[in-house]
Amino acid sequence: MLSKCFSSFSVCFFLILVWGTPCSFGKQPPDNLIPQDIDNAYILIKRTFQVMIDTGNINPTFFREEDGRVDLLDCHHGSSFLSTHLYSKPNFLAEELADVAFRIVVLEWNLNQLDYPSELWRPALNMLEKHQKKMVSKAYASSHFPLTYLFDDSATFLKKLALLLNIYRITQAEHLSPVWVEGGCGAGEIGINISTVPQNGRVWLIPTFFYELCRVKKIDPFDPAKCTRWREHVKGLLFDVAGDYKYYAVWPDGFVKKGTLAFTNVEYGQTVVISQDQGQSREKKAHGGYRTR
Repeated sequence: MLSKCFSSFSVCFFLILVWGTPCSFGKQPPDNLIPQDIDNAYILIKRTFQVMIDTGNINPTFFREEDGRVDLLDCHHGSSFLSTHLYSKPNFLAEELADVAFRIVVLEWNLNQLDYPSELWRPALNMLEKHQKKMVSKAYASSHFPLTYLFDDSATFLKKLALLLNIYRITQAEHLSPVWVEGGCGAGEIGINISTVPQNGRVWLIPTFFYELCRVKKIDPFDPAKCTRWREHVKGLLFDVAGDYKYYAVWPDGFVKKGTLAFTNVEYGQTVVISQDQGQSREKKAHGGYRTR
């Protein structure tokens, strides 16, 4: 689908004059990837995060102090993986549900890695999940978005869970790592720019979260009419970037390149280059360069 659109630059140029963006991106179809029903939306978002962990698109890690203590509070926010700030109509419901789902999925992974018995922490996580979904539901019903206190609510709850786990460790399993909640999180967002070599290339991006969400829904992620979160990059900074993005780059000579851009080790204000050269681009190895006919 994308190759059909991007390979014809004469048609695309005409449509730019009419719509401002090429082909199927000109009149962006309604963004209904995430349902407005809270329960179904949450199930879909949580499942997508689980798939991203299973496929290595998200690598949960816990911070361990020199004395062996493990911090239960992950400073990342699930909403940052949605990158809704790039779109004209942010989906606050999806953002809040993503924060809840991401925290639960990462906590499950971390606690399993730490070997604490699931019967000890699973009921507590279920309680936290149910409580925060209820908070989101009430805010959605009253249009009180965004919820700025979900993170603090999680920290308060996790301090109680850490106490429970440490009591178990001291009394029954001293070999397990002690846990705690530090709670001091700095800003995790970065701003980057993207350029191409040759410079006349054009780049479309989609957060890996939505790429995987489309696959979970059995939608072709490279069909922008159905997987509606593809957007063309324009010169400037992308703020609040988290995790990986899928990209699709095309040049007037018909050369197409698609792959993954990871921003975990990129500094603020840095330019990421997508090159026609096979193999390594300046910041990240790209995949699948080919020419369309």
